[in-house]
Amino acid sequence: MLRLFEKSLLWLLLPTTSLLGMTFDFRTPDSFNALKISVVTSFGSGELKGELRGARGKLELNPLNLAASRGTLFFDARGIRLFYPKSQVDVHTSTWLDTNRFPHISFKLNGIRKIRWRGQEINCEIFGVLTLKGRSKEILLPAKIRYSRAERRALDGRVGDLIKVETELSILRGEFGINPGGMLDQVANEISVGITLLGRSDRVRPLLPSKLFRNP
Repeated sequence: MLRLFEKSLLWLLLPTTSLLGMTFDFRTPDSFNALKISVVTSFGSGELKGELRGARGKLELNPLNLAASRGTLFFDARGIRLFYPKSQVDVHTSTWLDTNRFPHISFKLNGIRKIRWRGQEINCEIFGVLTLKGRSKEILLPAKIRYSRAERRALDGRVGDLIKVETELSILRGEFGINPGGMLDQVANEISVGITLLGRSDRVRPLLPSKLFRNP
């Protein structure tokens, strides 16, 4: 009887975390959200590198049902920085990213699958829709997620949880109209992007009998 009462009390006290999930805001300081860009070239050192700092948007993550996670993230394409002066100018032109016309890059998360725990980290696959230069494509990415309970205070002094997402993305220029078929003798068609993102919640998840709810 006591155990039944405890379970009933739990569901009454925690409807928002169990049913609605935890909301994570990714508008953190730019240094915590970064897209590292790399593409093979026939000039310079043979590899063009760059980065895009900052992100905005929210993800709704249900700790008891990670597969149902949803949300959308946005990145300002006008903030792309390439570490080669001429390329830094070219990347914003209409031939390449046309950032005046298409200033935003977005990713709509449609779910998480193949969830595997390793200690306090989750290895999984995230899937959704990437929109770049006005073109959208469904993508599937291997990812590593770390959930840090009650560690937001160390970041900005406020109560809440943190979630860190790390993944890698490979795109083909032609699929997104990024100078398709042009200058392939100088700039490879494949672009590699390493992604690190940090989201903040304004709540602390309870301690429940689930891997996700263990103390780090």
